[in-house]
Amino acid sequence: MPALPGPGGLWIEASDYLARLFAGGRWPWTDPTASLALQRKGQGLLRSAVLGLPLGALVPAWLASQPALGQAMAEKTRLIHPLRTLLADEALRRLVSEHLQGLRASFPQACLALCLPAPGAALVQAWRAVHAGEPAAISEDDIDAAAVRQADFLRGFGDSGVDLLVLEEPPGTPLNLAAVRELYAPLFNLAAHYRWTLALLVDQAPAPVPDLRLIGRDGSGDSVHYLPIDAQAQPEAVLDQLAVLRQRLGEPA
Repeated sequence: MPALPGPGGLWIEASDYLARLFAGGRWPWTDPTASLALQRKGQGLLRSAVLGLPLGALVPAWLASQPALGQAMAEKTRLIHPLRTLLADEALRRLVSEHLQGLRASFPQACLALCLPAPGAALVQAWRAVHAGEPAAISEDDIDAAAVRQADFLRGFGDSGVDLLVLEEPPGTPLNLAAVRELYAPLFNLAAHYRWTLALLVDQAPAPVPDLRLIGRDGSGDSVHYLPIDAQAQPEAVLDQLAVLRQRLGEPA
């Protein structure tokens, strides 16, 4: 596996931007071949040191194409049921595996990141996908149960060439590292077993901490420099911004 980028490495998150430029505004998440072709165009243009597969974007596209799965997710009213049913879907697992295998084969030198909502956010998103309104209050037991289900799902990708497992905390979420280590323990254990680096994507990363990478949406953190590109950004402005940032970080232009 390639070495993970250091603090100077750029992770350019530009899915919506690239979809607007090359795919009529919609990334083809349910078609791994078309998705990979779009990713190749993006890499040729942006040269990101990290390539992420964002399940937070892929899963809604998959659900939109699978009405029977949505119906099954809505059958019971327990909070965990939608997420449990979603993550047990074998066709979804195959889709994610095809994406990962294509990315790994096509970009062997890039850091491959598998990105998914943090457990509490995953519960809420799965619930909202099939039920109107917000779920009832989420307990620590609920979050722990979600982490267990996510770990079970991720075991299917141990040989997919993943380097980095990224748990995405929703914007505005306070960072409580003690709670993260306790409630996300199944995911910590899974990452250690497969020798994946575990990272949290947060609003702003504090000082480095042991056994966990923190990646700030504002570009802070003890690992890569995360740079989201707005979907409506103009190509010339994007390339100028990247040139300036690469010069500051000491990357080749």
